Amino acid sequence: MKINSLVDLLGSPDLKNQNLVLITKKSKDIKEELDDAVKLALSNQFYFLDGDRIRSEDEFYVELIQKMPYINGFGNNVDAVIDLIRTLSYGVNSKRQHQIFWYHPQCLLSNHPVFYTEVVDALLGTLREISCGSDIEMEESPEEFWDWEPTKARCILFGNEQLLNEKYDYTRLHSPFWDKLFHDRSSNTKVIRLD
Repeated sequence: MKINSLVDLLGSPDLKNQNLVLITKKSKDIKEELDDAVKLALSNQFYFLDGDRIRSEDEFYVELIQKMPYINGFGNNVDAVIDLIRTLSYGVNSKRQHQIFWYHPQCLLSNHPVFYTEVVDALLGTLREISCGSDIEMEESPEEFWDWEPTKARCILFGNEQLLNEKYDYTRLHSPFWDKLFHDRSSNTKVIRLD
């Protein structure tokens, strides 16, 4: 795949506010193609998580906080991931467009499938929370949302077919935690095969 087609896909108006899981039959090395010009074209804030460096829970937290250094004393747990993503909707961050691009997430999935599904659920759920707005239970506490504006943020997972081998449904949120916030457990995520 040429980088122009990847940029077109990621910049498509139809997919603008959706998280994406991009599946390839073989692993394609696009790291070098994601140069500064491409990052600027895609968003103000581009966070490239190198999955080849994420084979354990600890390595995930190290990579995440290096690429998204918004919390001092990051807690190294899934709750801290939720807190970190929520910072994208605060202050000047809320005015930016955020793209989390996780390259080769199957490396973590292979080694720690339970943690992988927990952290993906936290990422996708929190991104829905800060970006969709209309599904939030505003009628229960309208005073909390009177000045609320959705933040433009999404996650793109780019990996091989192993991401589907675990039968994990990326279009659904799995933790009952999200029942407190949403009418349903849709993750606003689309799975796309590239080959």
